[in-house]
Amino acid sequence: CRDESYLSKHMLTHEDEKNFMCAECGYVTKWKHYLTVHMRKHAGDLRCSVCQFACRHQLVLEQHLRSHGTKRLYKCTDCEYETRNKQKITWHIRIHTGEKPYGCE
Repeated sequence: CRDESYLSKHMLTHEDEKNFMCAECGYVTKWKHYLTVHMRKHAGDLRCSVCQFACRHQLVLEQHLRSHGTKRLYKCTDCEYETRNKQKITWHIRIHTGEKPYGCE
């Protein structure tokens, strides 16, 4: 498996039934735990000047701010997924190809 937790989160995007919504930004998830974790970002002291993202750590904010930059945008040829992170597009493409470079136990 490439990354089991990533796959679980990605599969949420294909689910029609999403019961938990964030009142702050409209984020929707099927699981209450994910909403609870998500809500922590709204309690953060650091906020993005471009969007509604908030966090508690400067390093996380700096990484997030790069997503708004002019860095090359990598697009999946099989779906609408886009990212500015080359490693993330590599991981994402494995969903479509079925490649599993790391053996599951």
